[in-house]
Amino acid sequence: MNNVLFLLALLPACYLTQDTMIYNVQKNGLVVLTKDNFKSTVLDQHGDWLVIFDGDMKLVRCEIQKTICDDVKNSVKVYEEAFVGLKAIGFKIGRVDFVDTSNRGLIANYPFVKGFPSYVIFGKNKDKPILFNYKMNTAKEIVNMVKFLNDQPLLASGQCGRNSGPSPGKSTYELSDDNFKEVVLQCPEPWLVVFYPFGDKFTQCNMYIKKFEEAAGTMLNRVKFGKFHLGLSKLAPIYNPGHIVCKTVFFRAGDKSGPPLDYNHGIASDDFSKGIVPWLQGQLG
Repeated sequence: MNNVLFLLALLPACYLTQDTMIYNVQKNGLVVLTKDNFKSTVLDQHGDWLVIFDGDMKLVRCEIQKTICDDVKNSVKVYEEAFVGLKAIGFKIGRVDFVDTSNRGLIANYPFVKGFPSYVIFGKNKDKPILFNYKMNTAKEIVNMVKFLNDQPLLASGQCGRNSGPSPGKSTYELSDDNFKEVVLQCPEPWLVVFYPFGDKFTQCNMYIKKFEEAAGTMLNRVKFGKFHLGLSKLAPIYNPGHIVCKTVFFRAGDKSGPPLDYNHGIASDDFSKGIVPWLQGQLG
């Protein structure tokens, strides 16, 4: 359970605990991070971090949203166990108060953080952190997944996507007949591209695109995500002949002269154990 609590719009209701954050600093050995020390402590130092953007539990309306409250409590227990395992492999764990108005400038640097608790990996490339928004059942799964993501090689800097980069705050590239060859086919980096129709009659595809965009932030710097609107394209029918449903294909790193690999497993934004990220992990080896 991650990023389900868009809590600033909620009025305080019942308290699970009095005047406490979801994650206790002393109990879990967390480093308190603020706008004043975040750069010097996390960004300017060597070492891997898992940073929690946390908030006060009293902002959760438990009487009305008991399921959410229970989900938070259960998730906290699992993550607290995971912190121990992450520290054992060298990670430091820090906490940023998401609700504290003095941290707004810091949080604004990471627009993919939309609620609390949110978990972000600051690993090999501190300038390009990874949102860890998986639904995991055990601490071991969390530790293994964090380690996997952090161990993935970063994409080499180059010309790929130079003229068609994501919009500010987005993780997906807009593709068309004009840029597809240069940006994707001539690029040595791996790409996942969805070819899609769009409009009122394609409600299911519209929802698919939203989930595709949500998934893109998780694999940022490992795989590039592109959206190709079918429209009047002459190229898209090669990859989506039917033009009726969304079709997603994976272009492996390196030579792209051969056919891409079809992705037919759906995208589950709330349950990544059945979604796109584990599938991509398998393709990346």
